[in-house]
Amino acid sequence: MPSRFTYQVDSTSSGMALRMEQETGRKEIPITRDFVRRDDDEVKKLSKINDAEKLKIALNEKRKSKDMPPLANLINASRKAGNVPVLLYLALLWRCTKPPYETKGIPAAAWARLLGLDNPQTAGAKRIYNAMAILEKNKLISTDNRGRGNIANIVLLDSRGTGGSYRRPYDEYRINKENLYFKVPTSLWVHGKMQKLGSPGIAMLLIFIAEGAYRKENNNNLGYSFPHNAFVIRYAISAATRTKGTKELEKEKLLKVTKKHVGEDSFSVTRLRTYYKLTI
Repeated sequence: MPSRFTYQVDSTSSGMALRMEQETGRKEIPITRDFVRRDDDEVKKLSKINDAEKLKIALNEKRKSKDMPPLANLINASRKAGNVPVLLYLALLWRCTKPPYETKGIPAAAWARLLGLDNPQTAGAKRIYNAMAILEKNKLISTDNRGRGNIANIVLLDSRGTGGSYRRPYDEYRINKENLYFKVPTSLWVHGKMQKLGSPGIAMLLIFIAEGAYRKENNNNLGYSFPHNAFVIRYAISAATRTKGTKELEKEKLLKVTKKHVGEDSFSVTRLRTYYKLTI
């Protein structure tokens, strides 16, 4: 595999994404589901809390403990960094296809172009270096340097943020069938959709794909639905982020939202349930 992007041929973000697809041979990016959600006993217990105030307190305590999915940590960091940390991490997962799961010789400006950042040689490159620092702080990568103007060599680490060695999701699944994973279509990059999403939109996109909201057989073809409590605790994503993210996906025509009254029979008290279905 060539060590550098040949962005001189086509320096647009979509053009570079197509080149990446050709060089890696990947049309899907595999990601372990633990990157987006937690499923331990504590999460199951907290998901049963019905009181809104108690739920808010429990979530704040969970955030203080820093025992959150890596995706939530990146979204929380995005208040200053925007969508760059999570986008860069997805690009690295896409790029690093075989042991030792590292990438060498790619300048920050090239990553900035792939992500569709403005002024890739200057401000865009700086945002890439900042994103590398955030990913390294969250133990998702290790890198030898982030000096401005230098080319960093990057090594993937465990997608759960443990700091351990990276293993491909399907290799982990073969070892233990509880190690579930999902795949993000690279066509979202090639068609320029991924680059347009903010961090809330990317977060919700990954969550919906992980939960199978694109599968036609889900909920009689309506899509995926989840209880509010379970969502907040399982993904550590706020309701505001969820709302903003779903609106971003709808705007880009990547998501269909359906509301339906549900109840056992015509004499029951019905509830309005929201279903989400990706159109990717």
